Amino acid sequence: GALLGRRAAMTWIALLGIGLLLSSIRIVLLGQEPWAQVGQSALSAAGLVLAVFLTGELADRLAKEEYEVRAHRAAANLQLGINRLVIEAMQEGVLVVDARGEVLALNPAAGLLLAPPARMPELPFSLASRNEWQGLLRLVIRALRVPQGLAPQELSVQHESGWRKDLSVRVRFARAQDDEGQGVVLLFMEDRAAMEERAREVKLAAMGRMSAGVAHEIRNPLAAIAQANALLAEDVRDPASQRLTRMVADNVARLQRVVDD
Repeated sequence: GALLGRRAAMTWIALLGIGLLLSSIRIVLLGQEPWAQVGQSALSAAGLVLAVFLTGELADRLAKEEYEVRAHRAAANLQLGINRLVIEAMQEGVLVVDARGEVLALNPAAGLLLAPPARMPELPFSLASRNEWQGLLRLVIRALRVPQGLAPQELSVQHESGWRKDLSVRVRFARAQDDEGQGVVLLFMEDRAAMEERAREVKLAAMGRMSAGVAHEIRNPLAAIAQANALLAEDVRDPASQRLTRMVADNVARLQRVVDD
């Protein structure tokens, strides 16, 4: 009932039950047992059929549950792999720290923000093991004690070699728990210098768009002024007026160079 399909199992148990009944009838006809033996054999055959049927049902149900568990596990592993790829590709540093200050996981960006590549320890490691990480450790302890969460914090990580990173740290999921029921803090870290550089790039891009718009608005009236001045220069004859038209033409050319630059 557990190993065979339902039809095959019921076929075999039916053959066994028929053989059991025939054997009992033969023994009774030979006078070795009373007819009650046939009834007992029939009950035994019915019990075997029922046992095989129930065993097959349980086996089918367990197989179906096992298939569903495998499907859910495959989907969870796929989602875990996708999340890992997304986190590793993030420019923002992601750090998972438990209540003891042990770093359980981090992405490459977080490693570059915590220490030079040559000085980065193997996972898991403790934030208490180095003086430059004490600010992060205090932040983790505060995050576990404050239910409503913390505002973004400004911290600095500096090593004896002079290597330094000024960090902007945001705390999320401070109430999450690991397998042992301990609190887990998820930290998002960014280099303030990189943030300021991105802000400058955004401002410069906005200034560029604005400058392009202003330049376009200036070119149109400049072209009209240059054309009108050229028409005037064709009609004037006295030196004073010609000097004025040349002055207008020179300044129009100057403005056009400024707009082009």
